[in-house]
Amino acid sequence: MTHVADREHPTRLSHQQFSLPHALAASLVVVSALLLSPGDVTAQISGLVFDQNVQPIEGARVGVQASNEWTLTLADGSYSIADATGSVTVVAAKKGHYNESIAVTAPSATANLFLFFVPAEDDPAYTFVDPDDCGSCHPDQLSQWTGSPMAKAGTNTWVHDIYSGTGTPGGMGGFVYLNDSVFAGHNPESECASCHQPESWMDDPFSAMVGIPSSDPKVLHGVSCDICHKIADIDETKLNFPGLFPGHVTVTRPDTSTSHQVQYGLLGDTDFEAIGSMRASYQPQLASEVCAACHQDKNDPDEDGDFEEANGVISEPTYFEWDVSPYADPESPYYATCVDCHMMPSGEIEACNALDPPLLRDPSTLRSHRIEGTTPYYLENAADLALDAYLVGSTLHVEATVTNSLTGHHVPTGVTVRNMILLVEAERVEDATELTHTGTQVVHDLGGIGDPAQGYYAGEAGKFYSKVNEDAMGNGPTFFTDAVTINFDNRIPALASDPTSYTFAVPPGDGTLLVEARLIYRRAFRFLVDAKGWTEDGHGNPLADVAPPHYGHLMESASRTVLAVSCAGQPLGASCSDGNPCNGSETCDGVGNCNAGVALVCDDANGCTTDVCDPVAGCQYTNNTDPCSDGDACTTGDACASGSCVSGAALDCNDGNPCTDLTCDSGIGCTYPPIPGPCSDGDACTLGDTCAAGVCQPGTGPDCDDGDPCTTDTCDSNGGCMNTAEPPAGCFVADGASIDVRDRDQDSKDRIKLSWRGATPAADVGTPWTTTNYALCVYDTSGEEPSVAATLRLPAGASWEDRGAGSIRYKDSAVSPDGVKVFDLAPRANGTSRMKFVASGANTPTPTPVTPLLMFEQDPGLVTALINDETSSCWTTTFPRAGNRRHKVDRFKSRAP
Repeated sequence: MTHVADREHPTRLSHQQFSLPHALAASLVVVSALLLSPGDVTAQISGLVFDQNVQPIEGARVGVQASNEWTLTLADGSYSIADATGSVTVVAAKKGHYNESIAVTAPSATANLFLFFVPAEDDPAYTFVDPDDCGSCHPDQLSQWTGSPMAKAGTNTWVHDIYSGTGTPGGMGGFVYLNDSVFAGHNPESECASCHQPESWMDDPFSAMVGIPSSDPKVLHGVSCDICHKIADIDETKLNFPGLFPGHVTVTRPDTSTSHQVQYGLLGDTDFEAIGSMRASYQPQLASEVCAACHQDKNDPDEDGDFEEANGVISEPTYFEWDVSPYADPESPYYATCVDCHMMPSGEIEACNALDPPLLRDPSTLRSHRIEGTTPYYLENAADLALDAYLVGSTLHVEATVTNSLTGHHVPTGVTVRNMILLVEAERVEDATELTHTGTQVVHDLGGIGDPAQGYYAGEAGKFYSKVNEDAMGNGPTFFTDAVTINFDNRIPALASDPTSYTFAVPPGDGTLLVEARLIYRRAFRFLVDAKGWTEDGHGNPLADVAPPHYGHLMESASRTVLAVSCAGQPLGASCSDGNPCNGSETCDGVGNCNAGVALVCDDANGCTTDVCDPVAGCQYTNNTDPCSDGDACTTGDACASGSCVSGAALDCNDGNPCTDLTCDSGIGCTYPPIPGPCSDGDACTLGDTCAAGVCQPGTGPDCDDGDPCTTDTCDSNGGCMNTAEPPAGCFVADGASIDVRDRDQDSKDRIKLSWRGATPAADVGTPWTTTNYALCVYDTSGEEPSVAATLRLPAGASWEDRGAGSIRYKDSAVSPDGVKVFDLAPRANGTSRMKFVASGANTPTPTPVTPLLMFEQDPGLVTALINDETSSCWTTTFPRAGNRRHKVDRFKSRAP
C-alpha cells in the first residue's frame, strides 16, 4: 500500500494490566523503542526509569552505587551518567518507591530500571525493631546512638519535671503542666509523648507520657532507629503540628508476614533486600523535614487540633528559622541541611557490615547517629564575638557585636527556656579597680536576680537573648503550652549581627584598662533552675548553668586593652593619651583634662583600599572589591583585587551589525568602520543579503513552493517558508456528496471514489486540455488542525476532453501520476452540477492510518477540496463523523451533509 510519506501520526498505546515481571520485560522493549533516543554519545551509561505501571518517572535519583556520580531523570524518565567506567551497580531511587539496582558494564545505553511503589501500609499491630537488632548489621550507628539525646528522649528528667514534676527530687517546683497549665484539666496527656516517647505514641496516639523510672522498652528506646527510618512522609503544610501527629507524619508499619520491612534512608543507592526483614526506599525529607516533626511546633490555644492557626504561638521555631535563611537555599554557598550540620561524617567507610563483599563508601557520606546540638563543640562554634574599646575623655566606650556566623538558625534556638547572656566587664589592670558601668544596656532580669559572683547577672553590663512568652494574664515567661503572645524575641538570626554599646567611668590616674566580654549559653532560665533544684541536665550530665566560673557554657570571649594617660597635675600642653589613636596627638589643658588633637587622617591615596581609623588599632587599610578604572577604554568591569585595580573583561564592541568591523581604541573605545560582504537582515524571507555603506541590504525572496497544490505556500519573516495544510476558502460547497476510500493489502486494489453535486458556473472550469491543472486534496483534521492526508493531481493535457458547455472529463487508463482514473464535471449554475472522481491502483496515495484501528482522525471532520490553478476555483465537502457509514483502518465511507 502507498501512504503519504510526509504525514506523522501520534502512536497510540493501549494501557492494560500487565502480569509482572514478564510483561515488564516485554513492555521495556516497546517503551525503550519509543522513548530512548540513539543515545547521548558523551554518556557512558544511559537508560530509562519507569514505575511498575510502565510510566516514566521524572526526578528519580540515579547514580553509580557508593559514588558521587548521580543525576535526576528527565520528564521521559531518561538519564545519563557521563563518567562511569567498567562494571558498576547503577541504582535508581524516588520517594514513595523501593530502590532498584542493575549491574551495568559501561558503556551502555540500555540501563533501564523499574521502581515499585512502597505499599501504603500502617499495621497498628507492628512492633518497632529493637535498636540492638539494628546494631547487628549497623554496629557503628548503634554505638553512636546509644547514650545520645535521641536515645534518652523518653527518660529526659527535665521533660518529666515540666510535665508531671516527677523527673527529679525537686521537680514539683516551678511550672508543672499537670498542676499549673490552664489546659491540664481537659488535656492532661498533652502531646509530649509524640516526640519523647514516639513508640508509645504510635501504638496509642494522644496518650500521656509514661513516667520514669520505667522498664518499658518503648520508653527506653526514646527516638529509635525504626522510628525515624519508618517515616514515609512529612506534610509540609503542617510543620507546626507536634511530633508524630496523625495527618502530619505518615509512617509505614508493614505487615511483615506479607510485606517487605521497608527502611527509609538518605543515601539513595542502598539496594540491600531481605524479604520480611528490609528493603530500602529513598526519603529525601530525612535531611531536614523529618527533623521539623519535633523541632518545629506551635501551641493550640482553642484545642481544635489545628496547630497552624494564627491564634497559636510557635514554641520551637528551629526549622522555620533555617527555612528562611540562606542555609536552606540550594543555590547559596551557605546551603546546609539539618543532617549536614547535626550529623557530621563519622569517619566510617561501611554503612552495613552484613555485606559480602563489603560495600566501601566515601567517609564524608556516612553520618554520625549521635545527632548532637548543644554539646561544647556546637556551642563553641555557633557565633562570633567582636569587641572594640576606646577612650573619650574620662569615659571608656565599648562596642560589642555578636554575629551568628556559623549557625543555620537563630541563636539560641529550641525550647523557649534556652537563653544566652552577653557580659561586658572592665577594670584597670594595675590595681584591679572595677570600672563602673554608666550605660543603660544591661542584662534582663531573666539573667538571674542576685549576686553576680554566683551567676545572677541581671542588671550587669550586657544583654540577655531569648524568646519570652506571656500567658493570658500577662505573666511571663510562661511555657509554650499556655502562651498567647510573645513578650520579646531578641535572638539572633542566621548570618545576622547584634551590636551593643557600653560606657564605663574611668577612675583618676593612669593605667591600662582591660575590657572583657563573654557570651554564655544557658539551658534554662536561672529562676527555673533554682525552683527545681537542677544540678544536672535532663540526660544526667553536670549542669553548667550552676557551675562557676561562668554559670553557663562559655561560647565565646574577647578582650581589649586601652592605655589611659591622665593629665592630673600636668601643665598645659603636656602630652597625654585617651587610648584612641584616631584623636591624634592629645595634650593636657592645664586643669586635668586630656584634649583631642587633630584627627588622624587615614588616606593612602589608593582607591582599592577602604581607609578607616580604628579607635584601638589606628589607621586600617582594608583591600576592597570596589569598581575602578585601569585607564584602558577597551576594558570594562575593572575592579579592585588585593589592593590594586585589575582590568576587567575586554569591552564588547559587537554592535550586532555584520556590515561594520569591530575594533577598539584604548583611548576612545569602540569604533565601527563599514565593511563589504554577505550579511543577514534578519528576515528569513530574503536571500543573498549584502552589506552596503555599513547597512545590510535585503536580497531576493525564496521559492517557497513545495510542489503540493494542497498546501498554502507563504513566507514568514521569522520562520521562513511555511507550507500550511489548510482547505481553501470561498469554494463551491456541496449540496450532497459521498466518499469511499479503500486501502487494501494488495495495492492494486486501493481506491478513492468521490461523488459531488452542487452549483458550478461554467466560467470557473478553465481549459484543462491546455493550461489548467486540477488536484483533489483530502484534509484530515485533529482538534481543528488540518493535515494533508492525500494529494491526487490531474495535470493539464491530452488526458482532458472538452465536452462543451463547460462540461469536462479527465480519463487516464495508465492511472498516473496519482492513480486518477476518471474525473467528470458537468457544471450548472442552478445547483445541479455533478462531479465524479475515481482513483485506483498502486499509484493511489492512500492515507497513513492514524491508529492501528482508524484511517482518519476526522476531528471534527474530513474535508475534500478540488482545486484548479488557473481560475482559483475550488469545490469542497466536509464529511463529519455523523455521516460515516464505515470507518476502519483500511476502509472509510461517508456521506455529507
